[in-house]
Amino acid sequence: MRFANPQIRQKIKEFFKNLDKGDSDENKKG
Repeated sequence: MRFANPQIRQKIKEFFKNLDKGDSDENKKG
C-alpha cells in the first residue's frame, strides 16, 4: 500500500501501534 500523503501514513502507523499496544495490554490482563 502506498500513500502519497505523509499525514495519512503517520495516522496509519499510529493506528497500528495503538492496536499492538492494546493487544499487549489484553495479553497482560490474561
